[in-house]
This record gives sequence, structure tokens and C-alpha cells, in this order.
Amino acid sequence: MAFSNTREWNAYWISAGAEMVDWQAKVLPAPWFRKEFRIDGEKSCEAFVCGLGYHEIWLNGRRVGNAELAPAPTNYDRHAGYLRYDISAYLKPGLNTIGAVLGNGLYNCHTTETWHFDKATWRDYPKLLLEIVADGQIILASDDSWKVTASGPITFDGLRNGEYYDARLEILGWAENGFDDSAWSRAVITAGPGGFLFEQTAPPCRVRELFPMKQIKPGLWDAGVNIAGRAELTVRGTRGSEIRIQYGDVLNPDGSLHLNDIARFIKSGEFQTERYILKGGGAETWHSRFTYHGFRYAAVEISGNAEILSLTAQVIGSDFAETGGFSCSHPDMNELGRCTRRSILNNFVGIPTDCPHREKNG
Repeated sequence: MAFSNTREWNAYWISAGAEMVDWQAKVLPAPWFRKEFRIDGEKSCEAFVCGLGYHEIWLNGRRVGNAELAPAPTNYDRHAGYLRYDISAYLKPGLNTIGAVLGNGLYNCHTTETWHFDKATWRDYPKLLLEIVADGQIILASDDSWKVTASGPITFDGLRNGEYYDARLEILGWAENGFDDSAWSRAVITAGPGGFLFEQTAPPCRVRELFPMKQIKPGLWDAGVNIAGRAELTVRGTRGSEIRIQYGDVLNPDGSLHLNDIARFIKSGEFQTERYILKGGGAETWHSRFTYHGFRYAAVEISGNAEILSLTAQVIGSDFAETGGFSCSHPDMNELGRCTRRSILNNFVGIPTDCPHREKNG
């Protein structure tokens, strides 16, 4: 069960079953959960979800909502946020299937770094708490009847390191009715993070802007401005080819990424790096799920036979409503205002930060 100061929970925290015995515990692939359930007739339904460190929810093959990097980071052993989703439009009378995939985020910050979040008191493997309420009645709650696998395509994710994705391991139909999950394990009931649960009423992170990146020389792409977010990759090539993308905000005189000033605080693993392995068979589009980067430039390396068709910058941040603006007759002052606005938004990805690349600590 779970303790909450905003609602009563009947669900159990569940995980893939791994136990973290110390701060040097093995880094594991992302866990994927699924559960089939029935609903009688059309009802008004909500899902209440706390998936730590980050979660995505799927219903009947469709992703629920558009929140990114949810929930926002907290001191998890003191309090953790859950999100409320209106899922009425995703359901159908009769059999339905819900799925969830979890990332590490700051909850399981396994990277050795200057600030020692790898030794945080709350640190543990990802875990899920979920309830669906229909017309005021609980019709589904997370427990050990759910199924889980760690054999999916997200083979690595680290908030400061990046994310690796092997498209050859994609699980077609995993969040749809009738999927054969006989090879999956039963979810394991586990302890919660220790803090009280609260409903996150602050605006979630979302993709706030999209614009194409330009290739300014072979292997180097430019977003034009510094952003917090990621690049969406579209690529075509042979199965097993790998794309490596590393992000930075400044270039050396020779045109390579200048990372010394921001990467030196990260003591293990790669820094702001994503890897994508192609499944082959046509154009493939992908972006990371459970990390973000501070960058203007993306250095791209290709191993194997592949062609980059496009990179699209996705600006991610807390989805604040605009309450005002600034403009005047002086173009330099207007540009300063735009830069200031972008800097503020780049440093509010769930929590306020001092930089979106090296720390992300708040």
C-alpha cells in the first residue's frame, strides 16, 4: 500500500524484482509492465500514476497524454508526486490493456558524479504505483498479477549519461489485447520510496517547440540556439547499424564539441550521449524518453551502413502558461528579452536548475 496526504491508495508498489543492495548496484534496462482488464460500458475513468523515476503510460496501444519526464524530481524519501490522467477516451467496453515503461531519472541516478546522487538515501530501481478509477470505483490497481519484462529496447538510461535504444528489441503489441506475455515475469511487490505521495499540480514537462536542425558539416548538426531537450532522429539503414549522438553547447576551434567545462563533473559513463541501433527495413524515427540535454550542437557518428535523413530539435520544459511579455523599439533589447526568456525556460525542466547539461540538480 502507499501513504498519501491527498488520497487513499489501494494499489501496491511493484517492480521488476531487482534489489539494490548498495550504491554500486548493476545498471539494468528499463522495465516494461502490462495488465489486461475489463470495463463494463462507457465510463468516466482516471488513472493515478506514480512511476519512479520517470514513466510513460500506454492504453490499448496508444500513449496516454503528452507529459515528458514525469513526475518532476523530488526528495523521494520525503515526498513523491503522482499524476492524474483522464483516460476515458482511451478505453473501450470489454477488454483493455494498460502498459507502463519506467526510466531511472533522479530516483536511480547511478552515474558517479561530483554531487554524489549515486549515494542518495532514496535511490532504488524503478517502481510503479497505479490505480484506475471509473465513476468513483477502483477497477484496477497495481499488484503482483501484473507482468513485467526488462528485455525491451531501452537498454540503458541515465539522466546525466544519456539513453541507448536497440530497435531490434522492440516489443510489438506489448500494450494491446491478446499479446503473448507468457515469457514475461510476474511483477514483484516492493517497498515504496518512503515519502508521502502528493498530486503534482504544477504543469508537467512537455515538448514546447519543434524545429529542424541543420547539418553544418559532416557529422555536426546545429539547432541554431541553446536549448534543453533532445533531438528526434530519422534514419535509414541496415539492421544492426548504430547511430551515436553526443550533445554540447560550444564548439572548439576545429569544429568539434567542447565538453571539458561541462563533462568534467561526470565521473562514469558517457556524457549527454544517445545510441540508437537500427532494426532495418525503411525509415526509422526515434527520440530518447528518460533524459534530456543542454545543447545547441549534436555530433553524430555512424557505425555500419546508415543515412541520417533528419534531426529535429525538441525543446522540453515545464509547460508554463504565458502571463506577459516584453517588447520595445530597440532590437537589441528585444533580443536580450528573447534570450532571457529562453534561458529561464531551459532551466525549468520539472524543477528550477542552474544549467540543463552538467548538473540538473535544482
